[in-house]
Amino acid sequence: MERSKQIMDALEALLREQGFDVQPDGRLDEHPGVNLLIPLQEDGTELVFAELHFIAGPQGFDVIQLYTTLVGELQPQAAAETAKAIAVWNQDLLLGAFALRDGSQLYHRYCLTVPHSLDPGQAAALALDAFSFILGQIAEYHGDALLLASGTTFETLCAMG
Repeated sequence: MERSKQIMDALEALLREQGFDVQPDGRLDEHPGVNLLIPLQEDGTELVFAELHFIAGPQGFDVIQLYTTLVGELQPQAAAETAKAIAVWNQDLLLGAFALRDGSQLYHRYCLTVPHSLDPGQAAALALDAFSFILGQIAEYHGDALLLASGTTFETLCAMG
């Protein structure tokens, strides 16, 4: 079995063991992946959509891209306010960055380097660790992102906290 499929199958199994409802993503054969909806709060609320994809890399490593959509569509004014927040939020992130896609979708993206020296199970475990850490980061900002999406200005948000 191809390394990319072995890693993503192992990652899918680990995510299922954690209780996530994982769907294989077969849109691009060259980038096997999985999709899942993730609750960011313990009560099962604040769902976000995550995509994890394998990307073959050169010279001894591959990449697993972790892409999480926090807000699917922002109105223009909310997008402008969110862009202000992103500039501040990204200064504190340890892994990845927030950005706006097409000026209206708020997402977080991180590309995890996976050395070829790791077997598929080790690579999947590394991806799960990074993903878990990233979810913790995202959870810290998601509530604020929802406030911005609903029309709160960045200045008001700052005054609130």
